[in-house]
Amino acid sequence: MPAISVAAFNQTAHEHSEQSLQRFVAQVALLDDVDSCFDCAQDALEHLAEDQILVPLFFLQARSAFLSTVHLVITGQVVGSYALLRSLLEYGAYAVRVASAPGLRRVWLNRHESDSSKQQVKQEFHHRRLQESLRSLDPLVADEFDRLYDRAIDWGAHPNEKALSSRIGLKREDGRVQASVAFLSVRDAEHQVGIKAAFHAGVLVIDLFAHLYPQRFEIAGVTAELVRLRSFLGNA
Repeated sequence: MPAISVAAFNQTAHEHSEQSLQRFVAQVALLDDVDSCFDCAQDALEHLAEDQILVPLFFLQARSAFLSTVHLVITGQVVGSYALLRSLLEYGAYAVRVASAPGLRRVWLNRHESDSSKQQVKQEFHHRRLQESLRSLDPLVADEFDRLYDRAIDWGAHPNEKALSSRIGLKREDGRVQASVAFLSVRDAEHQVGIKAAFHAGVLVIDLFAHLYPQRFEIAGVTAELVRLRSFLGNA
């Protein structure tokens, strides 16, 4: 295996990013539109009551996860981006869970108080419980969440077959096999799938918060913008 350093890897990733920004101008513009929508939604979540403070905090971390997901995709670290995409989705789902059961705010905050507190958080924020809260909010959105979440798990959020098989190389010589893994994707198709997943997840998570505060998001123009962004889902 050729020698590699952290500095060299980051330099290569940076160069890859510059190339991707030139190759995927239209797709990156759509990602910018999603981030602008995050910005408007962030304004809509200002001045909430103190007992709702976790919701905007989860929102802010979701936006950070969206930007980090996009960064990894653009730099060619498409497989690694799915772990962050999963985090993006979960911040949205946690917000829904806390909003649906206000008493869980204290449960979440007390996670590290004791072993029993930690266990309670694990139980109350188990993926099954998140799905229940999402389904109560909107069954169609819950189905959409499940599809994106499962795709993230398959393609890189967990060490599953699809995450690895798309990047491996095998060289057979003298009865031996030498394996290699491409750290950075160079295939346009893989980039486009990652970009579309980031776009879709960003739109969906903003929509989750729009379901929680429909009047605020409608006044801020976020609801109308979500409709426009969703019209691009077939092309993102």
